[in-house]
Amino acid sequence: MLGARGGHGCERPESAGGRAGRAGHLLEVRPGLYLGGAAAVAEPGLLREAGITAVLAVDSEEPDLTAGAGTEGLRRLFVRALDEPETDLLSHLDRCAAFIGQARAEGRAVLVHCHAGVSRSVAVVTAFMMKTDQLTFEKAYESLQTIKPEAKRLQKSIQLLCPKCNAKLGSFNWYGEQCSCGRWITPAFQIHKNRVDEMKMLPVLGSQTRKI
Repeated sequence: MLGARGGHGCERPESAGGRAGRAGHLLEVRPGLYLGGAAAVAEPGLLREAGITAVLAVDSEEPDLTAGAGTEGLRRLFVRALDEPETDLLSHLDRCAAFIGQARAEGRAVLVHCHAGVSRSVAVVTAFMMKTDQLTFEKAYESLQTIKPEAKRLQKSIQLLCPKCNAKLGSFNWYGEQCSCGRWITPAFQIHKNRVDEMKMLPVLGSQTRKI
């Protein structure tokens, strides 16, 4: 996939694809951007061999990266997220993208991982590719799936439900939608007006106001 030098400036004696094929834990999806599961961080030697010096973990538990061979100077970011459909990854995407972008700008190779490396980490990497490469959701996901066929299909549009009665209140689309004015809004939130309680301030005697 790559020559002797990756796009992030780290020397490599061989292609990342060969290493990933043998180890089965790491996959380079962009120069200096790796995708993997929890097993990858359990082998410091594998991180060292790939030149990885930044790790973004998106998992239910923070990985134990005990200081030792291959972990010195390792930059880390942990985002707590369960592997559940209702998990809120959207609010963390900007922070994750900034972490990946800054690390790569500094010449670091970055590993993004969850437990199995097929869902939460895939969502984060897809969002990063959309942001940095100006890709649509479909193009970013297709690009990633050609490299990692087992990557889970992501929902680009998700319903917003009432936590009490489960009624649909609206939806959001993390790829974004175009407003009627022509501006592209990312992410896009749509709330049904008839599902929203409206509050108005009405004047009352004595220059006071009350809510209804």
